[in-house]
Amino acid sequence: MILVDWENSLKTFELVWDGEQKHFTELKQEPKIWSSSTLYTNEMKTQRQIWFSKWLTINTEFEQDNILQFHQNETIGTADMSLKMKRDIVETVSVTSVKKESSSVNMLYLDFVN
Repeated sequence: MILVDWENSLKTFELVWDGEQKHFTELKQEPKIWSSSTLYTNEMKTQRQIWFSKWLTINTEFEQDNILQFHQNETIGTADMSLKMKRDIVETVSVTSVKKESSSVNMLYLDFVN
């Protein structure tokens, strides 16, 4: 789970369950990709990080459309570990994007099931 606080200054936190215990961490203000510890092996997470690093070299300006396209990609890797993952009993069902500009906050929810 990602928490964003922009009350006084931008702060970002992550809450991660690793299958055994929870971890709560304040994050640096830099691009980051998350992969579920319960869905992906360490090798899969590493591969997904490589894809993200390559994407960052091409996309130096962060535009919401480009970010959403990245998260909807079904062609990188195999179906069971692609960015829009699909397995027999579990799959990516949605992507949510939050964009804040000045005092305006907008949330975009993309539903892949309905």
